[in-house]
Amino acid sequence: MVDEQQSSPQRSFDQSQQSNTEAFSSAQADGVISAGNNSAIYTLTGLLALLALILPLIFWPSLYYAASIPRQVLLAVSAGIGLFILSLGFVINRKASLHWHPVFALIAGLLIWSALSLFWSQDPGSSRLALMQFGALMVLFLIASQLPEQLLRRYLIPAALLAAALVALVGICQHFGWNPLPVRQSSPPASTFLNKNYAANYLDLLVPVALLTLLAESRPTGWRALLGAMAFALGLGFLFISQTRGSWLGLFVACIALIVIYLSDSQTKALLIQSARRHRYTLLLALVFAIGLSFTESQVRPDREDLATLVSMTPDRSTGIRLDMYLNASAGIIDNPLLGVGYGAFASGFL
Repeated sequence: MVDEQQSSPQRSFDQSQQSNTEAFSSAQADGVISAGNNSAIYTLTGLLALLALILPLIFWPSLYYAASIPRQVLLAVSAGIGLFILSLGFVINRKASLHWHPVFALIAGLLIWSALSLFWSQDPGSSRLALMQFGALMVLFLIASQLPEQLLRRYLIPAALLAAALVALVGICQHFGWNPLPVRQSSPPASTFLNKNYAANYLDLLVPVALLTLLAESRPTGWRALLGAMAFALGLGFLFISQTRGSWLGLFVACIALIVIYLSDSQTKALLIQSARRHRYTLLLALVFAIGLSFTESQVRPDREDLATLVSMTPDRSTGIRLDMYLNASAGIIDNPLLGVGYGAFASGFL
């Protein structure tokens, strides 16, 4: 009886894996992933995985605004290529259907309103650049929603976790006084981002994903488990040394939400506890590493040449600057109560 109770969560896990396989096969049968557009599906998955890997690493803060142009062009070109491949797949396989979710209508409405704001924008140039990035990201989101979950877990999530681990590692090296990449920082350690707050917000999204990736693996020595553990340890360690209070609060809320969701179901709860016991040594090492980093002293000094030249570029240095931003935002709302100042135009016009 004890053996049966202990194996119940594992049977639930196996049944979940089997259901995922059946869903994948069902998608093939329905024409979503048929022989005609199988190559298109894998090409799109590879494109998204490549973007998830390289985009966080090509944000060179030494250029900042100038670097926005090639990054946004890369997003726009990638979105255009992806949309073409997706459309070609639907042409080849006439039985395939577009997966639609009601949230797409909300996103489309927001995108249309943002485009219309070009007519009254306070800074049309900045609005066009921001709109280019927003539109490209929405297209990529639409493409990702059409891909099988199994392929996203197999390729996209590992690519994103690898990028997160590299970003965190660069930031940790900067914390100890070594900047392995020729990047400048207004608020170190910022890794490949201009400001440590931006890097922390990015890692806030992926640290929980890394933890769940680790717990989802049945073998502690599997490559996905090791990748999840590495991204979790490095990402959590960077969040500790960044001393970004807003990031800590966001991560805390995300963890509480995940705990509530997973513990609401008895089978999932049992499976989660079993997985945590299976990976307890890995989790312990990751937590010891991250907590140990928090007790280390930062070796970054403000008199460093690459930081001293960026005083005028510092976007967020004190509470006074934040209060000025709030006051400027209030003035912008009073002056433009209905239409606003234009999508992406607030920073250049009112900061």
